Amino acid sequence: MRSAAAIRQKRINLACGYALGGYLCVTAAWLAILVIPGLALFCLIGAVVAGFVGTLRALLLGVRFLLIPVTTLIYAPLSFISSLDIALGLGLLYSAATAAPLYLLFKNHFAKRPPPWLCQDCGYPLLGLDRPLCPECGRPFDPGRVPKIIPANATGKST
Repeated sequence: MRSAAAIRQKRINLACGYALGGYLCVTAAWLAILVIPGLALFCLIGAVVAGFVGTLRALLLGVRFLLIPVTTLIYAPLSFISSLDIALGLGLLYSAATAAPLYLLFKNHFAKRPPPWLCQDCGYPLLGLDRPLCPECGRPFDPGRVPKIIPANATGKST
């Protein structure tokens, strides 16, 4: 059974994926405007889907995940109804303005794992355990990855 933390991390990873999908679709759309306008329409449809689903997912996770999907949803319809020059300018602005937030979103939230001294499923501290099984959830772990606890009087310093 997956822990609540593991389920939340999976939701965060999906929200990050939709944000990346929206960003890539918008960037591909404004690049395609220069080369193949028909491909731009296909990319904008992908951006609308990624923006819509990403916004729904982000609403469950918090404000920090909303910026990219919402701006994707704003850009895509504006590109449908505007001239090619305006769509190109808006796309360039969108890609430049959301590159740093997208990077920070992935850097700070995507595929985060607990440290090796915590159970990867439930987060129980594994320091000092005799058996390589988590006492909380029963998941096996590699004792070689868990730091050893050294008693204070075993360091060779006199007290």
